[in-house]
Amino acid sequence: MTYFKKPKLDQSSNVSTLIRMLRTKRPAYSADITLFIECYIVPVCKKHKGYLDNAGNYIVKIGKNPNVIFSCHTDTVHDTGGIQKLKIRNNILTLHDNESSNCLGGDDTVGCYLMLEMIKANVNGLYIFHANEEIGCIGSKYIAKNNVTLLKNIDFAIAFDRKGNNSIITHQMNQRCCSNEFSASLAMLLPDGYVSDPHGSYTDTYSYMYQIAECTNVSCGYFNQHSNKESVDLGHVMLLRDHLIRFDSRKLVKKRNPSDFDDDYNFYGYDRYESYGGKNYYSYKSNNSYESLFNFVQNNPDIITDFLNDSGYDLDYFETYYYK
Repeated sequence: MTYFKKPKLDQSSNVSTLIRMLRTKRPAYSADITLFIECYIVPVCKKHKGYLDNAGNYIVKIGKNPNVIFSCHTDTVHDTGGIQKLKIRNNILTLHDNESSNCLGGDDTVGCYLMLEMIKANVNGLYIFHANEEIGCIGSKYIAKNNVTLLKNIDFAIAFDRKGNNSIITHQMNQRCCSNEFSASLAMLLPDGYVSDPHGSYTDTYSYMYQIAECTNVSCGYFNQHSNKESVDLGHVMLLRDHLIRFDSRKLVKKRNPSDFDDDYNFYGYDRYESYGGKNYYSYKSNNSYESLFNFVQNNPDIITDFLNDSGYDLDYFETYYYK
C-alpha cells in the first residue's frame, strides 16, 4: 500500500531517498537505528574511508585539511522503533492520519540527508553523524572530551538540526556560540531569508563552543519537532540542499575567540569548572532535588521557555497536562 503521493519536485533532487529515511523510527540504542545507519551512513563511510569512533559517531573527511565541521545526529525521539506511514500534501510531509507515532523524525533525519548529499557532491568538510544527541549529546560530548585532536584545525562547526526555515543560531542555552560576522557570512551561502537567531536551545555543536571559534545550528525545514504534528517542508529542504552542494567554506568569516566566555545571561546558581579540553564550562551545583530545579526554573523563565519551545512542547500540551 502507498501512503504518500509522488512529490511534485525535480527528480534530480532525490527526494524519494529522504522520504524513505523518514519512514524509519529510530530511538537511541535501538535495532532500528543500527539498520538505518547500515543502510544510509555506512556505505558512505566505506566509500570515503570514514570511520566509527568509540561513542558511535560516524566521521567522514572530504578534502585534505577541512576547517569546518558539518554536524547532524542519527537518533530520533521516537518512543518505539519500526516503520511509520507518511503522507504528502502540497510538498509538506507529515505522519499519515492513521499513524500513531509520537513524532515524524525530521529532527534530525533531514540533517542526515543534507550531509549525505553534500558528501556525494564532494563538498570539503569534516562530517560527523553524531550518536545519541536526543538523550544528552552523548556522541559530541565524547569527542569534545576524548578526541580533542579531531577539532584542532577546525574554525567552524555547523549543525543541521534546527526547526524552521530561516535561523542561523548565534546563542545556545543563552550563551553566544558564534559571531554576528560569521552568521552574516554563512547567510550568504544559504537560501535567501536566513538571519541570525539568538534563541537556540542546544545541539551537538554546543559541545564544541570552547574549542571551535564559530559554532551554530541552521534551520533545515522541519517544524513542530518532538511531536506527532511534526512536518517537513520538502521544497525548502531541496532548496537548501541545492545551496549546500555548492558550499564554499572559504567564504566564511571567523571572528569569535572560543577561549572567551561570552555569557549573555546571568545563569542563576552556576559556577565555572574546567571541562572539555580545559576550557571554561558552567556546572549547576545542585543535588538535582525538586527544590533546586524549581529555583532554576523560577529564576530562568526565558531560557526554559526557549528550551521547551525548541523541544516541541506548546501551551496546549501543558494545559492538557495541567488539567489532568
